[in-house]
Amino acid sequence: MKTVPMTNTREHIRLYIEAPLNHGAEVALSREQAHYLRNVMRRSVGDRLGLFNGRDGEWRGAIIDLGKQAGLVELREQIQPQTIVPDVWLLCAPVKRARLEIIAEKAAELGVRAIHPVITDFTHAPRVNTDRLTAIMIEAAEQCGLVSIPKMQGPEKLHAVLDAWPAD
Repeated sequence: MKTVPMTNTREHIRLYIEAPLNHGAEVALSREQAHYLRNVMRRSVGDRLGLFNGRDGEWRGAIIDLGKQAGLVELREQIQPQTIVPDVWLLCAPVKRARLEIIAEKAAELGVRAIHPVITDFTHAPRVNTDRLTAIMIEAAEQCGLVSIPKMQGPEKLHAVLDAWPAD
């Protein structure tokens, strides 16, 4: 595919993706990401953005295709190497949904490695929407410049988590 020059020096947009990242790679965007870039951020072919996946650092690329169903970004250069986050885990009992979402957002911004909801004897909200919390953590990382996303564990009883706690 023909290389498109990068344009646009507006604010830096960052997106989290699952695909491997390396120089010259063409990375497909999801329908939701293409919609966000095209309709919310008003971006078009040639505009630049950053992509990260939690493994390969952050890469600057240029949009080479942006349709209604998908998009394509060509990676040009690594702008931030992958960093290793401290081995800090957050165990928290589920609280009201809005409060739990804030906890997940702030934990991601602080750079925890994993979030593990634990069910205690006094937990009143035993259901946890881990997909929603993961989306919130991804959005927090996109906005604050992180290149890692905390691992979201499924909810478990506190005693089960403590019984299986790693020795190290």
